[in-house]
Amino acid sequence: VEVVSLLLAHGAHAFLSTQLKDSLCFSGSAQRGCYSAISVAAAHGQRVSLRKLLSHPLAPGSREVLSLEEMLAEGDSTSRSQLERSQSEAPPTLNKTQIKSLQEAMYHSAENNHLDITIELRALGVPWTLHCWMHALAAAHELRLDAVIDQLLQDFLQVCPDDY
Repeated sequence: VEVVSLLLAHGAHAFLSTQLKDSLCFSGSAQRGCYSAISVAAAHGQRVSLRKLLSHPLAPGSREVLSLEEMLAEGDSTSRSQLERSQSEAPPTLNKTQIKSLQEAMYHSAENNHLDITIELRALGVPWTLHCWMHALAAAHELRLDAVIDQLLQDFLQVCPDDY
């Protein structure tokens, strides 16, 4: 975790993947590069490192653009504190690339039977793929975790909404 913190402090990007895929070739040599740090942590079951990577702001040096609500609230201290509270309670919004990276991390955690990490990524709002959902359900069944099985079965309609 200390190494992860040090790398993040010096500008490492947790979502960056250097993987190149050749769509014309199906051999193993077609994929060159490295998965994102989030995917690697999820694949190896490094929950603490994964949390550290996910808690790190994407661009710590960049100043965010103020919304109109924030600009109007600058003079009023009560509305500013309410706005800060609502932002701290809300989950972080993720862009499309980050969601794809997190889905890749979910895939690797499901493939390596790290059910806790798979469920944690789902709780962050990462959408299920049928493959990951089935692996998670199989792992929960193998571990006889009835509460998790119930939760996964309730998520089934989110996995295949068009079919049922």
